[in-house]
Amino acid sequence: MTRWLCAGLLVLAVSVSGAVSAFQWSMLDGVLYEDVDYGPRIRWPAVSSPACPAWKPGQVIPVSRSMVLPPGCVFQQVTIALRRSAEPIVFDCNQAVFNGLPGRRRNALGQAYSAGAVPAGNAFVIRNGEEGRRPLQDITLRNCQIINYQQGINIGLKLSAATRQQLRAGRVGRQALQAKAPTRIRVLNTRIVNTHGSGIYIYPFVTAVTLQQVLIAGAGGP
Repeated sequence: MTRWLCAGLLVLAVSVSGAVSAFQWSMLDGVLYEDVDYGPRIRWPAVSSPACPAWKPGQVIPVSRSMVLPPGCVFQQVTIALRRSAEPIVFDCNQAVFNGLPGRRRNALGQAYSAGAVPAGNAFVIRNGEEGRRPLQDITLRNCQIINYQQGINIGLKLSAATRQQLRAGRVGRQALQAKAPTRIRVLNTRIVNTHGSGIYIYPFVTAVTLQQVLIAGAGGP
């Protein structure tokens, strides 16, 4: 099995030789879409530390400076939104757990969530618009544990409707958009498990994303 990361899509290519019967395809689907819970890969603290920030479910926390979280933190359905900064940003989770659900266990594959228990969208968002002279750049996320979100980390450039139209018409160049998109993003020593969509979704035009010692397991989408 071969993996490519290209333009925001994690592509899985499976090479199959010879004729494949319907039964064999069914078995292949069972391997590709086996419902496995990777929750045990997360190291939950025994007790949540009172020194942790009092972030509440549903909050979007803007971050424009480096910070290190205290040890022993658990956050439910919180989103960290990285903002532009004149200095490099290092966000050190210090093994904090970001949980996209009210509880620890996700639903089984194909089982719908109730209205009050829908997974949160993203644990971390690194996205900027076309405005401004500098894109989001030189951002490091490290020592994070992410579980049960729709997407773990979302990295991208928000395009206006006018720019999308110009792009389709071939009136705007790729290099011009790359110059505005997030760049030099690093994710280090991080676990991302049981996401309902992508573990890390990288949109077109983003450049220089580095992953080191990153575990992505149980992602439900590309």
